[in-house]
Amino acid sequence: FDCVNNAILIAWGCSKSFVDAQGAENTWSRLARSFVATYTYSFGGGVIRDVVARCAYGEAAGSVGNFSPTIVLPAILAMAFYNCLLMLRSPALFQLGLGLPVLACLFLWGEAFALG
Repeated sequence: FDCVNNAILIAWGCSKSFVDAQGAENTWSRLARSFVATYTYSFGGGVIRDVVARCAYGEAAGSVGNFSPTIVLPAILAMAFYNCLLMLRSPALFQLGLGLPVLACLFLWGEAFALG
């Protein structure tokens, strides 16, 4: 269910940050703001949890999981895809009907890649 949760977080984060970044100078600046805000919203809590655990327990706590390529790569692809849907002004049903399943599949692909 992590794939579905990540898909929902990315979709909501992209939608919110896309609107918030409307005053950006150009499209690339708007995308950059959207990516940073969405990644922070979606995965910031896990990053903080892992960093605190590493500070408290050292190497035994493991690595920061939300910085692994199996999370970062699907997240970047998912944010790019969903921002494209937003830029094309796709209807909400299209964003949810196509967008969420595609985002979930991207994260499922990331999990499959991690498992080998």
